[in-house]
Amino acid sequence: MKGKFKYVLFSLGGVIVASLLVIWLFLSFSRVGAESDLLTKSESGLSGSNFSDAARVDEDDDSDSDSKIGSINGHVYVDLGLSVKWAACNMGASSSEEYGDYYAFGEVSPKDTYTSDNSITCYVVMGDISGDSSYDAASVNWGGSWRLPSCKEYEELMFSCTWKWTKRNGVNGYRIVGPSGRSIFLPAAGYRVGSSLYNADLSGYYWASTPYSSYYLNAYCLNFRCGNKSVYDYNRSYGRSLRPVSD
Repeated sequence: MKGKFKYVLFSLGGVIVASLLVIWLFLSFSRVGAESDLLTKSESGLSGSNFSDAARVDEDDDSDSDSKIGSINGHVYVDLGLSVKWAACNMGASSSEEYGDYYAFGEVSPKDTYTSDNSITCYVVMGDISGDSSYDAASVNWGGSWRLPSCKEYEELMFSCTWKWTKRNGVNGYRIVGPSGRSIFLPAAGYRVGSSLYNADLSGYYWASTPYSSYYLNAYCLNFRCGNKSVYDYNRSYGRSLRPVSD
């Protein structure tokens, strides 16, 4: 009888130990699972944050209501807090994202084809044309104090403002925020050679008023694409965008 009692106690003890072991294993795996879930959620949150930041670069940006603050001769300007006021849209455009017209350097009207043969300034020795009534399309067509920006004014725009590649109503370009907190949008309008349009929605090319003094076939312009911007000299016969300024 006593032996059977000891056997029962031993068996009961084994069951209790086994049960405790099962409970310990369950709690251990539950803890590991919880830590794994927490890690997964943390990593997922980090990836989501990074993805959102990247997506904001490409979001459709039509928030230009703060930019239309005045007009000169019927053309809207934006005071970015720089040395000049910048037009809110390109010449020939009615909104900030429209490409507008294309002009060869030093010519005051757009045309159907753009070649060296029909350029009026290729190989011509000339000085800066800003405000010149013979060569400055902004001064001629918009009047008042409107004129083409110089190289230095484009450099000021480049280095004193924040540039963000974005879309506005489906059009690629740069939203440029000045020290004043106000902004302009430069669409990636491409350029024209002959009768063809190149690089539209990929790059922007905007004539400055400054000819290249070392080579009479070229003049300076602002050019940009996503992640890159510069002021460089190009063939004067090419059709490029114009974004006027005013003092």
